[in-house]
Amino acid sequence: MEDQFIKLLTPVLIFGAWIFFTMETKSVLLMGTGLFFASYASISSNYTFVYREIYQLLQILLTVVFIIRALHKRIISRINLIFVVLLGFIGVSLIFAPLDNNVKSQLMNYLVAASVANYIFISIRSTKDLENVLFFVARLAVILASLGLLEFLYNPESRVEVTFSNPNYYGFFLGIGFCVVFIKWNGWPRNIALVIIVFAIIMSGSRSAVAFPVLQSIWVLYRKLNFRKVITMVTSLMLIITFIIYSGLTRFNYTNLSDSSNMERIIYAKIALRMANNHQLTGVGWGRYISEFSNYSSLAEQVITTSGVVDVSEQESRVTHNDYLRILAELGWIAFFMAIIISVYGIRLIIINYGFGLEYLPPIWIGLLLFSFTHNNMNNALFWFLFLLPFFLNEITVRRQMGWQYKGPELRYSFAPSGPSE
Repeated sequence: MEDQFIKLLTPVLIFGAWIFFTMETKSVLLMGTGLFFASYASISSNYTFVYREIYQLLQILLTVVFIIRALHKRIISRINLIFVVLLGFIGVSLIFAPLDNNVKSQLMNYLVAASVANYIFISIRSTKDLENVLFFVARLAVILASLGLLEFLYNPESRVEVTFSNPNYYGFFLGIGFCVVFIKWNGWPRNIALVIIVFAIIMSGSRSAVAFPVLQSIWVLYRKLNFRKVITMVTSLMLIITFIIYSGLTRFNYTNLSDSSNMERIIYAKIALRMANNHQLTGVGWGRYISEFSNYSSLAEQVITTSGVVDVSEQESRVTHNDYLRILAELGWIAFFMAIIISVYGIRLIIINYGFGLEYLPPIWIGLLLFSFTHNNMNNALFWFLFLLPFFLNEITVRRQMGWQYKGPELRYSFAPSGPSE
């Protein structure tokens, strides 16, 4: 009952924070971007009241605005080449697959997510805009983390999720906020916020989300000269994480459950591999892993773990729990290798541009990829915004360095990539 109370009232608090965000910005488009992040954090998977339906309407609204603006300006960013390539693979895969409800739903999710991500990019006209948006995300993460502590006090036996229907995605959002707070906040509010976020991530039980604080700490150690201060902070955070993990309060102590979860994911991966081998060029069709699962699960071997036997033969439908395996199973080997190449190229862009002067970008981006190795995360605009951010920043950097005239939104970037600290 307390969980439902939190889910019901939290959106009011989150949208209140959005109102303050709108008062700080003069851009109507940027207000829309803030509205997206507020709705993602509070109602994207919140099935209390009619919040989920409101979120879908907001997605459609932002999609319509992007389409109208693109038709009016007759120009879109080059990052859409990645969307078009993936859409091409999707189209080919569906030529040889039936258009069931799963296919229609996943195709619509992809098109809307791509459109909303484009809206976010056209709203960002400078690094100041980008930093303001991510600063707002950090605020939302602190609010959600604080409410997560309240939820934990009400129900310490369950994994914390606040407004999300899945605690892993709750932890994912907090991880992004942690990286921004670590770099952009100062003084005691920063230290308190970091502790609260770390505690909430641990209480969510999301093992993938823990990677964000670790990656951010490693990156700062690599980049900063003040090792004494950084090591003190990182050591304190690691001690807090270790204490909470071994306190017996979290999912991390339930090794039997973790073993079963890990083995199930391995079985799902083997099923994805069989699908890809049976449909090497096209896969089973975009969105059809769920539909085809029962045709392969009956042949899956049983696995014995410390908690018992893991048997998926009676399961009718499941997801891959891995974006790359999803691409492999649903789109085939060529699309899979293309996804790997694009990801590696993104890492290269971040390295050669020294994170584009954004000290939280490398940890967030690597954390995003790691999260995609253990979850399906491609159906939302937040994933695509973060994934395409290095490509977007590189596009603007190249145009500026070459002296090209950018005919889209008047993007003004003030960062100057610098080399690593000596």
